[in-house]
Amino acid sequence: MAGRLAGVRSEAILLRRTDYAEADRIVLLLTAERGRVSVLARGARSSRKRFGAALEPFQIIEVAFAEGRGELGTLREARVLRAFPRLAADLTAMTVAGEAIERLRGVLPDHHPEPRALGALADLFGLLDEGRDVETAAVRFELRVLAVLG
Repeated sequence: MAGRLAGVRSEAILLRRTDYAEADRIVLLLTAERGRVSVLARGARSSRKRFGAALEPFQIIEVAFAEGRGELGTLREARVLRAFPRLAADLTAMTVAGEAIERLRGVLPDHHPEPRALGALADLFGLLDEGRDVETAAVRFELRVLAVLG
């Protein structure tokens, strides 16, 4: 059981965030180390100092979290590794990125590492941020995810 409570540090992408109680958020992450995980980000809504802009969509982050006894862990740290500002300024690109996130959120099981899926999503963000053709980037992402999932 001690291993289950140990801390994990991993590259991640935010898949969803849900407000919880007065100041907290429940965050669904796609991590390189543990796959899809849900963590409680205590104080995420009450203080910008706690996690800064790391819990915003469409960026690659590094997280440190403790896995809990149940399904919900606790987020200890989060920092931005790479932001995609042009993606976030383009409504069409944001729509494609959001649909990609939804797709992965719906098909990846919890706690099953799939670093190639994380890489495919990060590459999609990069292509969209560079202003590449949105349809081509979306098809490329879909093909990579199909290859990963079989």
